[in-house]
Amino acid sequence: MQSRLRGEAPQSGPDATEITRSPSEREVSLATTFGDEEFGLSYTSNERFDGSPDFALPALLLPAMKLGAPLTLPGGVSRRLLASAGQVQDVFNMWESIFGKIEVRPGEPSPRAATAPPASGVGCVFGGGVDSFHTLMRHNEEITHLLYLHLDTDDPQVRERAERRVREVARLTGKALIEVDTNLRQVYREWRISWKFGHGPWIASAALLLQNLLGKVYVPGSTTSNYDNLRPQGTHPILDPLWSTERLAFHHDGCEVRRVVKAEEISSWDVAMEWLQVCNHGQGGGNCGRCPKCLRTMVNLQAAGTLERCRTLPHEIDLDAVRSLDLSEYSESYFARENLRALESSGRNEALAAALRAALDRGAAIIAHSGYKEERLEHRLKKHLRDIERLQGRIERLHERNRSLRERNGSLQERARKLRERNQRLSSAFSGRERLRYALADGIVERVRRLPGSGRALKLAVRLLQKGEKRSP
Repeated sequence: MQSRLRGEAPQSGPDATEITRSPSEREVSLATTFGDEEFGLSYTSNERFDGSPDFALPALLLPAMKLGAPLTLPGGVSRRLLASAGQVQDVFNMWESIFGKIEVRPGEPSPRAATAPPASGVGCVFGGGVDSFHTLMRHNEEITHLLYLHLDTDDPQVRERAERRVREVARLTGKALIEVDTNLRQVYREWRISWKFGHGPWIASAALLLQNLLGKVYVPGSTTSNYDNLRPQGTHPILDPLWSTERLAFHHDGCEVRRVVKAEEISSWDVAMEWLQVCNHGQGGGNCGRCPKCLRTMVNLQAAGTLERCRTLPHEIDLDAVRSLDLSEYSESYFARENLRALESSGRNEALAAALRAALDRGAAIIAHSGYKEERLEHRLKKHLRDIERLQGRIERLHERNRSLRERNGSLQERARKLRERNQRLSSAFSGRERLRYALADGIVERVRRLPGSGRALKLAVRLLQKGEKRSP
């Protein structure tokens, strides 16, 4: 399939001509024409699909916007979803100019779509990572179903391991598991639509095929959708609710919780620590313990002091691997800065913090607006302010000590003055003869004190003095 070059005349289509459903209603295919090109979307599941064509709108919207031609849908889609399509286009067009605004042409609306009540089920999009487990844990009482979209991989071992993992989590948590497999990702790849944007519509289209089971779906948010770091991506707190219909409400979850906090919170849950999966590069499709996803999760848990509780990741972090991380991309830099703040705050592993700072310093030299330089300047400024506060406290203590010493000096000076006055009074009370006698006695004492047996000599001197005092008039 060839995409149209910018500046060429718009082609006709996309035209979603026909939806085919299997007798079991567990398989759905959508025949679509883009100009002279034809391709088919396919979905399979372990559960029956809903009969609504709503799923076609998120699935085909980005290819149509990239093509720059109207999108014709088979049958009538939800009025609420159709009303939101313009705002969805505004968002994607603002993020990437290759997505042009187009007309969406629905077919005849379905009477059932307008009258059917929402289903009672509450789903959670689940992939087995930190975000998924956090959403499942915090809404555990409400969630009834896990929605798992199969991996796009040709490795059967990786696929089987991932399926076994989510099935075991569903069993341990008592949730019904809905598995969906679709070729939508391959279609996006042919149209050169970045998965950064495509994974949101991929989730939305799969969930909209399950409106007969689910009336609400939680979409776990990642670090790049924290309120202080809202970045353009397919799952987003602005976009996700816009895929909602009268029967199914999408909720983007976790924007207010930082990744390190999520890691700390799920570390108290044995199910998460037994089955946490953040990559598929390890032997047999498990965590490799070396890639950026594994390393940042291990640092998350280390900062929380709970890495040793996780049974799917190594308990030792390779500091050379951390120093070698490529943090020149904004999102990766954000992950690392969040981890560094947590490490510095906890004071648990200074060597790991130093390795992370080295990687961030190298990345900051490449990416001009990562925020790291500014953050480090702010960190140093706060440190200097703390140093100034400590110095001010020390100066205050020195002032207090100086004041105390001045008061003591004044007291000693007053005492010395009184002693001088007393000495003067005593001096004036003695005659010249008496002063001579005392001076003579002092000389005797000083000389005798240095001789052996000076004790007896001193006693003799004292007796002489006493006799002299008795003879005085």
